[in-house]
Amino acid sequence: MQLKRVIFWSCKTVIATLFSFLLLSLFTVIYNNTGIHIANPSGATDYFWKPNQLKTTMCEGFSELRMDENGFNNVDSQDENIDILLMGSSHMEAVQVSKYENTGYLLNHALKDKRVYNIGMSGHTIYHCANNIEDAIKVYSPKGFAIIETATVELDIQSMKMVLDSTYPHIDSYDKGLVYLVQKNIPAAKVLYKQIGRWRAAENNEPAAPKKEKIDASDHNYLEILEKFLSKAAAPVQQKGAKLFIFYQPDTKVDSFGNLLTPTDPMALAAFEAACEKNGIIFVDMTDSFQELYDTEYTLAHGFPNTAVGEGHLNAAGHRAIAEKLIAVIQKEYERQEGNPDVSE
Repeated sequence: MQLKRVIFWSCKTVIATLFSFLLLSLFTVIYNNTGIHIANPSGATDYFWKPNQLKTTMCEGFSELRMDENGFNNVDSQDENIDILLMGSSHMEAVQVSKYENTGYLLNHALKDKRVYNIGMSGHTIYHCANNIEDAIKVYSPKGFAIIETATVELDIQSMKMVLDSTYPHIDSYDKGLVYLVQKNIPAAKVLYKQIGRWRAAENNEPAAPKKEKIDASDHNYLEILEKFLSKAAAPVQQKGAKLFIFYQPDTKVDSFGNLLTPTDPMALAAFEAACEKNGIIFVDMTDSFQELYDTEYTLAHGFPNTAVGEGHLNAAGHRAIAEKLIAVIQKEYERQEGNPDVSE
C-alpha cells in the first residue's frame, strides 16, 4: 500500500513537472523566444540564427519576426547584387523593433536603387566585426560600402591585439548534441538556464559585466594599435574597391535635471575619428543626432516602455535617427564618387 502511494505521488509529480515545462515553454515562445544560433561556416559572422527562425520578445520592446533564409534579420532575401553590407551587434540585429523599423530596412527603403543587406548579430561587437570582415567581404562582395556599428570608441588594447593576431575568441554555438535538442524542443530550458546563471552571479556578487580598464587615448602605444586595428578592418573592403563606414551610436543618460548626457571620453573620440580618417574610413558620430532627437522630440534613442528609461537597445526612434544620418552621408559619398562638383570632401 505504501509503495503504491509513493508511485502514485511520484507519477503525479513527474506529470505536473512536465506540464509546467510545457506551459512555460508556450509562454516563452510568446514572451521571449530567442531561438537557436548555428555556427557560421563562412566566417562572415560567428553564427547565424536558424533560417526562418521565429523570434519574439515582450521583455524589451515588442516584436514578432522571422529571420530570413540565411538566418539574418532582413525583409528581402539576399541576392548577388549587394551594394551595402551592414554589420554590427544586437543593435543592428534589432529584434526589439518591427522588421520595418530597423536601420537595415530603412536604408533599403530610402536608397531604392541600392541593395542593403544586414548581417548584424547579437554579441558581435566591433572586435568581432573586424575579425569577421575579411570573410564577410568574400561572401557578400558589397559594391559600394561596408558599414560597421559600434557602441564604443574607447577600445580595449588586449582585444584589438587579439584581432590583429587572429586569436580573438569566437562566440560558441550549441547547434548539435543534447544541448541543441533541449533548446530546440524545450524553449523554457534556455530561459531557465540563463536565470540560474544570473542567480549564481548574484549570490557570488559577480558584476554584470567585467570592468574595463580606463584607456589613455594620448598614449602612443594605444594610438599605434588602434590605427593597425582599423587598418585591418578597412583593408579587405578597400581591396574590393568599396569603402568602409563606422558609425558610433553612444550610450546616453538623462540626469536629474532632465539633461541628456553622453559619457564619451572626448580624447578617445577624437583619437578614433583621426585613426579612421588616416585609414580612409568614413566615421559617423551619432552623438549630435541623438541630442537633436532628445531636444526636438524629447525622445531617447535607447529604451522601451517595458524597460528602464534610456536603457538597453536602440528603439524605433534611434534606428530612424541612425538611418537618416547614414542616408545623408551615403548619398553624399555616392555624389562625390560620381564627380559632382557641388559636393565637398
